[in-house]
Amino acid sequence: MYYLYKINNIVVRKMEDCKDEYNLLAKWLSTPEVLEFYEGRNNPFDLDKVVKKFGPRARGENLVTPCIIEYDEQAVGYIQYYEIDPEEYDVKE
Repeated sequence: MYYLYKINNIVVRKMEDCKDEYNLLAKWLSTPEVLEFYEGRNNPFDLDKVVKKFGPRARGENLVTPCIIEYDEQAVGYIQYYEIDPEEYDVKE
């Protein structure tokens, strides 16, 4: 497996386009503790909603790259990134 970042027992890897990864996100995105900071408490994600939103990202069809954070080989979080077009922000030299 390709790791974007690895130090000691912490790993950041690209999210895979598979049912296990979607189920993991659906579990996380339906808990009140996560929803308080993402989409709101009254907007949980079921599996279909996760696949619709994160599937294109996981397949590389979207500019956003989704990643899973692991600690001791256990998935513990999600992070994403995307490349910013330098013309979209003010660069001071």
